[in-house]
Amino acid sequence: MTHHLPAHITFESIDITIIDRGGRAWIAAANLARALGYQNARAITNIYSRHADEFKGGMTEVLNMSTKGFGAGDSPKPTRIFSPRDCHLIAMLARTERAKAFRRWVLDVLDHLAEPKTQLQLPALPDKTEDTAFENELKRAINQRAHSLSLRQFDNIRGELRRIVKKHGKGKTKEEILSMVRTIETTDSGFYILRRGDLRGMTSRCAASHMMSEAVMEYIHKLEAETGAELYGRYDPAEARG
Repeated sequence: MTHHLPAHITFESIDITIIDRGGRAWIAAANLARALGYQNARAITNIYSRHADEFKGGMTEVLNMSTKGFGAGDSPKPTRIFSPRDCHLIAMLARTERAKAFRRWVLDVLDHLAEPKTQLQLPALPDKTEDTAFENELKRAINQRAHSLSLRQFDNIRGELRRIVKKHGKGKTKEEILSMVRTIETTDSGFYILRRGDLRGMTSRCAASHMMSEAVMEYIHKLEAETGAELYGRYDPAEARG
């Protein structure tokens, strides 16, 4: 099913032009600046320049285009545009009164403009599975939890949370599903998301422990050969059965 993006959208009475990039709603720096309460687009460019290493490749681009932002804005010029994810990141780094409300708006509105209503497949629920209000609340809960766990890995964690809901939400009530999403990785949760760096650290420690064990055993074998004494206990199946 083809899903068309609107040409414009409003945030707190501010008209924002939508740029369609592969079916996703992107925003130009000038519009982003107005939404956040900055005087001009240079403020957004400065935020991006100071934190460029935090922006994922392919999520922001520079296009030669006419953008209606500040002033006439009618002549084509290099314009930086941002994906919903990077609009959210810019708002996290911004220090304006509107930043908090804008972050919520990005997660609740802008990020879902390209999504058909059937994109998030919910598990079979006991009642009212097509409840639009619940679908929206679940999307917000997933977005907020993914954001709180890791902004850099937001997309990956959001996808993992959706898979958890689809697999483990069957037979649960709406309240139980929302609670499951909101408490993932807390002490009372049965679900944890293992990050690549954590896994690498665990396997590195296992490898180091294995190498240390091999070195110790080699030394013990050497001592046994030299002394003729048995210096560590060995497993004997016959003894275990007796």
